[in-house]
Amino acid sequence: MTKGKSRCGRDIGKCPTYNALKLIYRKWTLHVLQEFYLSGPRLRYNEIQRALPWITPKVLSQRLRELESEGMLKRKVLKDKVPAGVEYCLTNKGEDLEKVIEAARAWGIEWDKSGQEHVVCKKKRST
Repeated sequence: MTKGKSRCGRDIGKCPTYNALKLIYRKWTLHVLQEFYLSGPRLRYNEIQRALPWITPKVLSQRLRELESEGMLKRKVLKDKVPAGVEYCLTNKGEDLEKVIEAARAWGIEWDKSGQEHVVCKKKRST
């Protein structure tokens, strides 16, 4: 079996499931997306940073750039605001992923046998 190929010879890089999971599996990416789902759909950089203080500014910037390049977020420079800043908003593609993440959460709750209490976040925005 060669690198990037399944046992049956298929190119893993062409698998839509693999590519979707690869995107959200990057460290902190899921946390960033969930912040938009809970508080968004438009957030300024400093709002995201305050909500997720354990993510370093460098890594947060990297994740936001990756999500922007994947078409999940749109970046807008706010020149008319004082102080000037950057706002990110979910695209349709980014909003659509929320259903997938919610389904994964529900599956995790259903099949988790750890006995631990589950954290359920409440949305601050209306959908």
